[in-house]
Amino acid sequence: GQREFAVIDPPRPQIRVFAPQGEVSSGASINRRRAALRFKVEADREFKTRYPEDARYEAGEATVFLRRGETASEELGTFDLSEEGRVVLTQQLRDAEPGDQIIVRLKNVVRVNHRGQRVEVPLRENSRTFGFVLS
Repeated sequence: GQREFAVIDPPRPQIRVFAPQGEVSSGASINRRRAALRFKVEADREFKTRYPEDARYEAGEATVFLRRGETASEELGTFDLSEEGRVVLTQQLRDAEPGDQIIVRLKNVVRVNHRGQRVEVPLRENSRTFGFVLS
């Protein structure tokens, strides 16, 4: 027979960021010589408890910009995050100075449902953009 399921709009996921020293929030200082960031897209706790097979999230790419002093941001590139959400920037930041900033904008944030389908998660730019000060 046929079964009907209510279609629900899942709550927005939370994006957590980890550097070598542990979890960091936007505005935090990160060491330019150990500039590795890991992005973890986490489901709402209640949603994950009720629908664990529908509560898997991932971010596909991160576009990174470097801003030196008051100058315009320069794009360092877009990096694949399929490797556990990790991006290592030590090579790209070798000429950066303490006090320079990086801006990381996540792209292709998706929820993987129970069928393995990737459903795009509509996130405003400010909830998928993070800034860090280099030390």
